[in-house]
Amino acid sequence: MRRHVFATAFDIAVDVFRHALHVHRASILPTAEDRARALELLWKRGDSADPRAIEAIRAANPKDEAPAFLRGPRGSTLSVALGEGDAEASAELLRDTYWNDRFSPDSLVRAAKGSNAWVGAHDEQRRLVGAARAVTDGAKHAWIYDVIVEPSWRASGLGQALMRLLLDHPAVRGAAFVHLGTRDAQLFYRKLGFVESNEIERPYASTTMTLARAPRGRGNEAP
Repeated sequence: MRRHVFATAFDIAVDVFRHALHVHRASILPTAEDRARALELLWKRGDSADPRAIEAIRAANPKDEAPAFLRGPRGSTLSVALGEGDAEASAELLRDTYWNDRFSPDSLVRAAKGSNAWVGAHDEQRRLVGAARAVTDGAKHAWIYDVIVEPSWRASGLGQALMRLLLDHPAVRGAAFVHLGTRDAQLFYRKLGFVESNEIERPYASTTMTLARAPRGRGNEAP
């Protein structure tokens, strides 16, 4: 009986997202315990629509306690799938970061929306206070970009919570190698298991190469 209930929860949750019937379909799960179990199962299953389905169930039941994988520092609410409304706020958090010195706010918005995984955190006033994203092929490699925490939330554990959530995201968790670049946060990332690339032994020599070109923004695309 319980197995049937939870299998049905999968179908309901995905249907909630795909058809945008957030409140009516999500409320079919009768208890907070059932909904919490459905969220855990959706996260474990990890189909492409599941992160959005998780957010749909949570939006329809805002008083439910967050499941273990979504618990962050006190006063924060973690999200496994940021939405359109967070894009500009994310770009604002990233403004003046050293690694985005050549990118416009529009480029940052489009980069966030084009990511395979984009997680974040809001405070009690629903302000975006942290975000991180990844681009991945799901099997061989994933690249992490734009890990950012609002200054007043730094040293709270929020950055670590966001990174753990991103590394376990369905789009990222299957990647054999997860890459990122940093100027001064090596210790932070080492605590999460990262090492410098030259510490990984390979049976052949390899040179990383980059094609650098001007970003293409809206209205100035190449013909």
